[in-house]
Amino acid sequence: MRGGAVVRDRLRAVADLAQTLATVRGVESVIEQAASQLRRALDAASVSLVVGERDGVPLRAAAGDDLAKYDNVVDSNSAHDSWRPAAFHAEAGTPSRAPYCDLPQPARPLDDLGTSPAGCDPQIRRERRNLIVVPIVVGGHTVGQFQATRRPDQAAFDAEDLVFAHALAAQVAAAVAHAEQVERLERLAFQDPLTGLANRRAIDERLALAIAGHRRHGGVVSLIVCDVNGLKQLNDEQGHEAGDRLLMDFARLLAEASAELPGSLAARLGGDEFCVLVEEHDADDAVRLAEEVCRRALALPGGQGVACGVASTGDPVGPVTTAQRLFRLADAAQYRAKRAGATMPVVAGRGAAPDVTVRLVEEEPSRYRSGDRRRFRGAAHVDPGQLLMSVLRELEGAEDPGTRLERVAQVTARSLGAQAWRLSYVPSDGQLLHLVGYGTSTAAADAGQLPASLEQRAANLDDYPARAAAVRGGSYTAELGAADNDPTEEAVLVRGGHHGVLAAGVTEPDGGGWLVEVFTGQESAPVHGLGPVLHALLAVAVAGPDHA
Repeated sequence: MRGGAVVRDRLRAVADLAQTLATVRGVESVIEQAASQLRRALDAASVSLVVGERDGVPLRAAAGDDLAKYDNVVDSNSAHDSWRPAAFHAEAGTPSRAPYCDLPQPARPLDDLGTSPAGCDPQIRRERRNLIVVPIVVGGHTVGQFQATRRPDQAAFDAEDLVFAHALAAQVAAAVAHAEQVERLERLAFQDPLTGLANRRAIDERLALAIAGHRRHGGVVSLIVCDVNGLKQLNDEQGHEAGDRLLMDFARLLAEASAELPGSLAARLGGDEFCVLVEEHDADDAVRLAEEVCRRALALPGGQGVACGVASTGDPVGPVTTAQRLFRLADAAQYRAKRAGATMPVVAGRGAAPDVTVRLVEEEPSRYRSGDRRRFRGAAHVDPGQLLMSVLRELEGAEDPGTRLERVAQVTARSLGAQAWRLSYVPSDGQLLHLVGYGTSTAAADAGQLPASLEQRAANLDDYPARAAAVRGGSYTAELGAADNDPTEEAVLVRGGHHGVLAAGVTEPDGGGWLVEVFTGQESAPVHGLGPVLHALLAVAVAGPDHA
């Protein structure tokens, strides 16, 4: 039994590890920092740390002497969230000790890398190294492990070292879980959840940087804006699942085609609207890319091609000093392609002088922005990244789960321009969904109107299958008249005078479930595709302020 001074030092080491890892961003950085601190804390000759994998490559970090030759960790093919964890013989969370590699290692990976029958790396065995292997466990799932070695001239690891190593591993696991959650939220902020492409927030930031570089160095910046033809008709005739397939097929096409111009960024702006930002390539290259996209889009199942517009600082379009001007030029070119039913792109600045596209932007801005033209591209859609940032700001200072969930509902409804929202709860052992809170738009409140959808104070989930699935961690959307609507939810829309609903749920550790429903009107932003976004926001709210 070690003395009090050693115990205090170890408690301090655990606290120092937790404090240090709390300030580190990114899973890779977490494990790099953790490896060096684990080595110092355990007085080890070497430490090797592996957590899951990314892009098919295990995330590894090492600290100490010649660590590469002592790394005998293998990854399996089982998946947990975005990680593919290592596989172990032992139950999750069970550390093991193998003095001089002469004892079995129950927590070793299942796969054999040609190690000795005693179960450790031959190099470790030759050097008579003392070894411990400790799993990294997140949410009851083993997502990795670390192994620490001591040389023969050091004291062998003992049972108290194992307990200490397990405490250190718990801090690493907590830091990995937090870093992974932050990365997931960052992906949500800059990635379209349906297609996996960059979103409007990402393209806005990248385009602003590109135009700033153009002003300083004169490099060519080009923008291609595309609108998928026939999406609404496909949704109406075959349902949103068919529409989603078309959007995902086009997104894959766009990503593959844009990869031919290294450094290009393909993005979904919202709804049926996409774009590609091209930097450091000639304007002709961007035009050829747009032509290829148009040709390939004609062959997509269920599609009717795309309308594409191109604008480039390398063409005679006048000075381009802001990202907004290039966006408007490309958008106006796309608008002309759409109006003309063109199967090939319209290119700003390449028409007969004076160029119609440039004139449309410069001489008739009021007509372009309104009337027979929708609002500026993407403005009618909710940007998931912007919604995320707005919700996180509103959650600051709120600790009660109910309050945090209400704030998510309020911000989401406000961002959509919705008519109403409601928050409901179902106990872990019940089927009755109880209304907890609700809100209405300012117009409805001023008129003293309460939508019929808010009058129902309790609902039996047996009668509402879409809600039953959502409240257990799912999501759904419905727009009035869509072919794939759940009939019971369609009736709610009709009764309440709503045009659409966005709903998502989240479960608590005790098994209870929360459901947020946001009801939209004709003038509200579209809800389709936002279900996973709302679900992620609810998960952040339930996790509490320490995880937001």
